[in-house]
Amino acid sequence: MNAVSLLKPAFDWVLHATWSASILIGLVLLLQWLLRDKLAPRWRYALWLLVVVRLALPVSPGSAVSVFNFAKVEAAKPVSLENPAPAATPGQSVSNAESGAAASASGRRPRWLAEATDEETELRFQLAGATRTLKTPEVAYWIAFALWGPVSAFFLLRWLWQNARFVRRMRAGRSVGQPEVLQLFEECRALSGVRRNLELLSIEEITSPALYGLFRLRLLLPKDFLASFKRDELRHILLHELAHVKRWDTAVNAIAAILQMLHWFNPLVRLAFRRMALDRELACDEMALNCLKQGENEAYGATMIRLLESASERLPNFTTVGILEDYRQMLTRIQCVARYGRSTAHPVVVVGLFALLAVAGLSDAQNASDPQYPASLKVIESTTRTIHLTGWEAGDSSLSPDETRIVFDHWRSPGADVVVKDLRTQETWKLADAKTNWYFAETTVWSPDSKRIAYTWYTDEADEIRIATADGNENRLLRAVPWNEDYYPFLIDWPSDDANPVWTPDGKHVLFGSNRRGQWELWAVPMEGGRRAGEPILV
Repeated sequence: MNAVSLLKPAFDWVLHATWSASILIGLVLLLQWLLRDKLAPRWRYALWLLVVVRLALPVSPGSAVSVFNFAKVEAAKPVSLENPAPAATPGQSVSNAESGAAASASGRRPRWLAEATDEETELRFQLAGATRTLKTPEVAYWIAFALWGPVSAFFLLRWLWQNARFVRRMRAGRSVGQPEVLQLFEECRALSGVRRNLELLSIEEITSPALYGLFRLRLLLPKDFLASFKRDELRHILLHELAHVKRWDTAVNAIAAILQMLHWFNPLVRLAFRRMALDRELACDEMALNCLKQGENEAYGATMIRLLESASERLPNFTTVGILEDYRQMLTRIQCVARYGRSTAHPVVVVGLFALLAVAGLSDAQNASDPQYPASLKVIESTTRTIHLTGWEAGDSSLSPDETRIVFDHWRSPGADVVVKDLRTQETWKLADAKTNWYFAETTVWSPDSKRIAYTWYTDEADEIRIATADGNENRLLRAVPWNEDYYPFLIDWPSDDANPVWTPDGKHVLFGSNRRGQWELWAVPMEGGRRAGEPILV
């Protein structure tokens, strides 16, 4: 498996996640604009967490209430990594050409007829222009794929390098040991309800307080910082940083940074995470103010201004969060601090809107274009019965309608025998013996009276369609299809893997498995008079 095979599914997932998250980002921005100051900062931030979850979800269930039902985009056909199929000659179907390629690869060399009968023509999938060429969307896809991997890797390596560089700088720090500071810190922990252990470090390389780490948290303070601020100002700062601890902001920030590296090409994702960082700081300001006395918001705002005057370096964007992450957002934060205490929307209304957006935004569109299976195909409840075939390397198996016998492939190198077992007497016998050849059977079907078995027997010379009595006394050849057969009419003419066809009891449909949409699903072909009467439908 090469790098392309490994990275392509990841790129397809990123493309799906980025367009769906873009719609969700628009909805979040719209909701924030409609509610404006009525939406508390903690809820503004919580809305952005929905975007993070949407970007990180590997799969999303379909839902009738999903917002993406109104913003559907036609799923792009998978871009094949295989070599193009051989060109079809005039009068030759694509299905035949592809089967010819497969037969050539396995050593079989069928001869294709230049023409087919009128009855066979309806089964063909003709293609004007036999040469496989890459269309413009496919070219754009591969160009984007070629750029996405290296650029994402560059951002990741730069992120790791910044992190390692910051850790080296942090190791030069010293633990804070002043009793009055430690006492104030414990008082702030009690006020904010934080129980996690933190280490207070004083380092020389930063100019504003910061919180670092995922599991081992460190509260970093600039050198001489403690001597520059009064006790009340230190309390404001510590309460803000402890709010980050209580909200697990360093972990969320790390996840957001990784997602931004994967979606570097989407400006809406960058905008969302920038707004998310602002709302995170507003939520921490709100949490810190909740721990202070009424009317102390003005003093808290003054502390932020003092910090802004003393700071000169922006914090690196990885597992570090701090009270002064982005200086450009300080005006908005100070205005929100000044408005602290004003009425906001009722919590029930906000929770309802959040839940509605979560259900509508975290689910995918329901594929309403998929046709429903016909009434003749009924899904019924059933129970499972386990049959132990001890001592046998059993492959494909089929239970008789009267449930007294089971026929199965017994695999042994190099081929597989066809074996029948009587479930009443536990007696077994062979219908077909592979001996020392690479012979095996497929598509084993019982007659309705459980007395006969029809199966396809694959040999080196031909595919033999055989019918045998269940007791093995009679085994006759119905038809042998040699590998040099001139023409095979196709029931399913689609460039995908289709397998395991079986008739429905009423004879009106043939069920089969297909991966034409990227995963294995059950499909049905309507039949009339033994011939196809319509296009396949998804069951």
